[in-house]
Amino acid sequence: MKNHQHRAQVFAAILIFALCCCPVLRAESPSPKELIQQGLSEPDSAKKAELFEQALQLEPDNPYALNNLATCFYEQGNQAKAQELFRQAISSPKTTQGLSAEIYFGLGDSCLAEKEITQAWKYYQEGLKIQPDDEATKKKMDETRRANPQYFDADGNCLFKDVKALKEEFAQTRGAGIKPRALLKIEFAFNSDAILPEYDSQIDALAKALQDQGDSAFTIEGHTDSKGTETYNQKLSERRAEALKKRLSARHGLSADILRSKGFGKSKPLCEEKTDDDARRNRRVEVVKERK
Repeated sequence: MKNHQHRAQVFAAILIFALCCCPVLRAESPSPKELIQQGLSEPDSAKKAELFEQALQLEPDNPYALNNLATCFYEQGNQAKAQELFRQAISSPKTTQGLSAEIYFGLGDSCLAEKEITQAWKYYQEGLKIQPDDEATKKKMDETRRANPQYFDADGNCLFKDVKALKEEFAQTRGAGIKPRALLKIEFAFNSDAILPEYDSQIDALAKALQDQGDSAFTIEGHTDSKGTETYNQKLSERRAEALKKRLSARHGLSADILRSKGFGKSKPLCEEKTDDDARRNRRVEVVKERK
């Protein structure tokens, strides 16, 4: 009897040990793939994100977990975190071409939610290179073009420059003696220095970019088309540059100490004037970074 009890105790101990240590006998933890599948079917957004985070703990560069977690943050309105995760997903060596398109589209949506049109357009175009028939993305791009026609050319290229794009231009080094500059999509009616309301969003983006430039100073350059005398156009270009300077100071609080205005008349055309559209492009302003 004692021997039987002893054998039973030994067997129980062995079984407990096996259940704790043997991977075949103990219950296995879900894999990253299983956690992602659970997350996709989970209706609760918080639990959904938690499952994707658990998958990333097991496999930090899993592009599906990164992309789906980024989408969670996008839907929550946390675009900074969403964009960080989307970019990590794009950079993952495990990302397939098909998934890349989905990630680019998600990143574009997140940028568009922040009114970063330049960035959104870039990512949408990258995604369409992979999946050119994505109708949902094409629809968003068409809606954006119709809502902001002044910022697109006849070929559908985005000419608007958001804050990130402007900061990148001001950070560029173009060689000795060449100052960073931003060509802005702010155009003027013929014989006018009035800034049209349709360009307010471009000026808002410019103001935010300038506010983050430390102790840099900037010159606003005004230009005209080729019609009229040199003397008249010189004064008109000066008024155009001054109009933008005053707008940045009055509406956005930028110090006049870091802004100066200068006119160039018709001496520096952006393009040869063969059409009215060419002339309109030449009636413009540019911003040059002077010092740091």
